[in-house]
Amino acid sequence: KKPIPEPQIASIGLGEEYSKYVKLHKLGMPLEHVKLKAEAEGLDSAPLSALDIPQNLNTTNPLDQEPDPEIQVYLKMVQIGVPLSNVKQKMKMEGHDPSRLQGFE
Repeated sequence: KKPIPEPQIASIGLGEEYSKYVKLHKLGMPLEHVKLKAEAEGLDSAPLSALDIPQNLNTTNPLDQEPDPEIQVYLKMVQIGVPLSNVKQKMKMEGHDPSRLQGFE
């Protein structure tokens, strides 16, 4: 699931004390980890559940499509939660075009 864009954060009613956790989720940290971090720092993690709202209910998941076999390893990295910027950097290092992940982000 993709993180909610910043303009929508205010509309779900999260206070300023949660901005750090919203940013972590936006950067690719899985929601469950974000919640655990908030709890460890003494905040109620329940409001962070609002970040789990699906963005586009009418679109198909690009990960359900048949990807090019050459980029499957990178798509798997994205699926398990490796930040997209790290995956793209690895693709560059291994001589692949990171723009091939377009639509799978």
